[in-house]
Amino acid sequence: MSEAKQNVVTVQVFGSDLATGGCGCGPGCCGPGDETDVRPLEEQARDLEETLVRYYGPCVRVEFVDVFGEAMAAYPEMVRLIAERGLPLPLVAVNGEAKFAGGLPLDGISAALEALGISPV
Repeated sequence: MSEAKQNVVTVQVFGSDLATGGCGCGPGCCGPGDETDVRPLEEQARDLEETLVRYYGPCVRVEFVDVFGEAMAAYPEMVRLIAERGLPLPLVAVNGEAKFAGGLPLDGISAALEALGISPV
C-alpha cells in the first residue's frame, strides 16, 4: 500500500529573541508559544517544528527568521506588514503567506496546514 506523497509546507516564524514574551491569547492556546513561555523565540520555533513533525510527519518544516537579521531582506512583504501595519511579533507565515501575529497558535497553524491538504500521520 503506498501513501500519497505530500508537498513540504514551510511555516515561517518571523521574530526576534530581543522581542519575546508569549502570545497572550489565553491559557493553553498556543502550545510551544503559550503566554507563559518566555524562552527565546528561536527555541520556541524549534519546539513548534518538533510538535508539527510529530503530528504531520516530515512534510512540515518550521523556519525561524530574525527580523533584525540580514535574512529579513528576502521577505519585503513581511517587512511591510510588520512596519506599516504594526503587526506584533512573532508573525507566522505558512508557505510565505502571513497567517498569525503575536503568537504561535498551534491550533491555528494546524488548521492552516490541513487547509493545504496536510494530513496528520
